[in-house]
This record gives sequence, structure tokens and C-alpha cells, in this order.
Amino acid sequence: MICQLPSRLRSLVEHVEQLATDEEITQCLEANQIIRIASDGGAIPGRASYGWIIQIGSTEIAKGKGPTHGNDPRSFRAEGYGMASSLLYLRLLQRQFDFQRERRTTNIIICDNQGLLTRIEEAVEWTYTTPNVTLRAEWDIESVILNLYQELEINFTFMHVKSHQDDETTTANLSLESRLNVEADRLATAYMQEDLTRRPVVTLFPTAKVQPIIQEASVTRRIPQAIRFAAGMKDMEEYCWTVTHGLNKHLTTSIGKRTERATHITAHNAATSLRCATATSQWERRFIAARQNTHRSVPDAGMNQNRKTITSNAAQSPV
Repeated sequence: MICQLPSRLRSLVEHVEQLATDEEITQCLEANQIIRIASDGGAIPGRASYGWIIQIGSTEIAKGKGPTHGNDPRSFRAEGYGMASSLLYLRLLQRQFDFQRERRTTNIIICDNQGLLTRIEEAVEWTYTTPNVTLRAEWDIESVILNLYQELEINFTFMHVKSHQDDETTTANLSLESRLNVEADRLATAYMQEDLTRRPVVTLFPTAKVQPIIQEASVTRRIPQAIRFAAGMKDMEEYCWTVTHGLNKHLTTSIGKRTERATHITAHNAATSLRCATATSQWERRFIAARQNTHRSVPDAGMNQNRKTITSNAAQSPV
């Protein structure tokens, strides 16, 4: 099943180990036992990794781990990779064993990153996504999670657990959900130690549509700010060169000359800011246009929960 995935998604499940036999998996699914998915991620400067485990009832089904792509990825992105990878593998199991879950059944997604849980839990409830939401941090991996959640059509409860509970309590005395989180953390740590490769360029996921790359590194957060900085860098370099190489010559000038120069620099900065703003505005419009179709297939992760809803005859995205 993995080999049939698009190459851009295959990387998320390259390091997966199935722990149960097909017969055991079938028995667990037929008994409608609770599906628990625990994922975790960790980051150090320049690198990050993730780990996850899926358990149905009391049977461990599969576990996975892998790298987090991005230029200096943070823990939020690593946690997102773990959640996306685990949901993708569950989706593969769903295709293989052709199972569904009744709406009333209980299933749990376990994570120790409250920010990620809150964002996904809110996003799956919305029916429309504004194009501007694609500019927010780590949207590319969030769009994968939302798309898989929609395809699975399985109800999940989002559970937050405290991280590293095994530092204070023996694993045997922890709750099942906490023990699964500890195992996911162990897998993420193990991969971090196994693979020392930096991956500054992100795999372009189908749901992300477009991914900006500046100076051989993907931009996954603070996208507008990164565009403005890159757009104004040339002018900044020219200005710094002028100031540095012209400093000695101007040290002996009169106060009036220095005042005239300061006025010139102020006008130069204003012109630079205007050019940067214009370039940024044009770039952002093209970027949003490239991603705008995502709101028709992904549940809304809207920018303002309190906004008024306008009803029209246009069909809204299914959740």
C-alpha cells in the first residue's frame, strides 16, 4: 500500500513497523475496539524528528518515526509531522481492511503539544477556509492532517497529556495514554540520534499546493515577513556598502553636509520600504492565488472564529 502513495506523501511513512498480524488487526477492527494514536516530536537547532504509535484496544498495531523537513524546524512542526504520518498510516490500513467506524464510537488522538491539538480540533469543525489562512505557520503539514482527517471519516477525541511523565513516575504506573506518549517520544528521540541530516527544503505536499523557497531553504512560518526581508535585502546590502565605504570620506564634512546626507539616507530608506512593500504585496497575491483552491477541499481553519457567517447558495466544503 505504501508504494502506491504519491512520492510526496510516501516520505511520511518510510520508517514504519507493523507490530500486529493482519489477522490480529482484523479481529480488533471487527470488535470495534478503541483506536488510540499517540504522536510526538522533538527539535534541536537545525533538525527535528517525530515518532508515533497506533494501538487498537490492547493491541499495538504499528509504530513509526522519521525526519521533519524544514529550515530550522521547531517542535510544533515536528509534532505536526508525527500526527500527519500516523493518520496517513491509519488511512492506509483503512483502505487495506476496508473498515469504517460508527459516529458514536470513541477514538483518541493523543499529543503533548496543546497548541497543535487546539488548532486541529478547531479546524476540523469549520466548513470554509479563507485563502489567507494558508499564510499561517506550518500550513503545509496542517493541510495534510486536515485532509486525512476528512478522508478517514472517523470521530476522534483530542487528548492532551503532559510530556516526559516517565521522568517522575515509572512507566508502569502511568495511564495508557501517557505510556503511549512516552513510547512516541522514545521513537522520536531515537530517530534524532540515528539521522543527523539537515533537510532545509520541504517536500511539497499535494494539499499545500505551493511552498516558497528563499536562498535554498523552504519558508514554513512567518511567510510575509520572510518575503519582505528577501525583497529588501538587495537595497539593504547596497546601502550598507555605501555607508561602510563612504564613512571615512564623510568624517571631515561639515554639519550641514552631514545633515544633507542624513536627509538623503532617509529618502533612500523610504523608497526602499516602498519597493519592498510593493514587491511583497505582489508576491503574496500570487502565493495566495496558488493556494486558494485548498479551501474547497480542506475544512476551515479560519483566521477569526467570531466572524459572522454569510449564507449563500454556494456549496460549502464537506467536513
